[in-house]
Amino acid sequence: MKIGVIRLSSLGDLVLLTPFLENLRNIYKDASIYLFTEEIYKELFTCDKRIDYVLSEPIEDDFDIIYDMHRTMKSKRFIKKMRFKKYITLNKRDFERRFMIITKIRINIPHAIYRYLEVLKNPTFTKPVVFIKEENIIKAKEDLKEFKRPFIGFLLGAKRRSRVWMFYDELSNLLDGNVFLFGSKEEDAFSHIKRIKGYFGLNLNLLGAYLSLMDLTIGNDSGTIHLAQAVGTKSLMIYGSSIPEFGFRPFNGDFISKNLPCKPCSLHGTDFCPFKFKCLSIINPSDVYKMIKRMI
Repeated sequence: MKIGVIRLSSLGDLVLLTPFLENLRNIYKDASIYLFTEEIYKELFTCDKRIDYVLSEPIEDDFDIIYDMHRTMKSKRFIKKMRFKKYITLNKRDFERRFMIITKIRINIPHAIYRYLEVLKNPTFTKPVVFIKEENIIKAKEDLKEFKRPFIGFLLGAKRRSRVWMFYDELSNLLDGNVFLFGSKEEDAFSHIKRIKGYFGLNLNLLGAYLSLMDLTIGNDSGTIHLAQAVGTKSLMIYGSSIPEFGFRPFNGDFISKNLPCKPCSLHGTDFCPFKFKCLSIINPSDVYKMIKRMI
């Protein structure tokens, strides 16, 4: 039996997909399971025994089942290039989320983990897990061995400004600079923040290795904070324009979010705000610091 799973992006969604992959493997123990995702995310699954192949391009093999776990025009165009007997997709609850954006009325919808699992019969809930290469764990441990715990990581990235908290430098000062910074190459602008050490542009599996050694991570509503939790690290998520009711709240940690009449304003965040990103600016570093002290 041959099964294809389509989830082209992004980091957080792929992390939250892993309980589905685990259930799929348990149901179809002898099947060949293919995961199709963008090239940049393949590194997440290099030592994942729940799947047999990770590809970034469609193939012309005959599949018994295709699970479209992305359900966008992009994934549909991708699938059109493939042959299959059965097509299954998920309910992303886009209607409910857009309803909240328009009306500002909060609705509790299932967490994204459950939305993925709903496509299977009698699934078992498990927390997301990402497997890290042993060589990357060894490398990260060697790099960090000279430093004293607790290890606190700042996860600085997010795709949109309305999801990027602006007071990490003040928070670092409250922690006497005893933090590690993590971000992409594009986030070098944060390198002025007082810290023990900064890591920018790591491949995702190596990034997961470093995050697994942190005692706590603090970050924006982004994929990196889901990765930290999936490698066993407790996390504190800072919400800006998004809200926990969208179904991406932490599964291993806590969050801080301010209720404003303009929230939520978009599905994926925005780079413009007529209120100067008040949803983020009113989150006081001292309040985040107090939460860190309770969690560490």
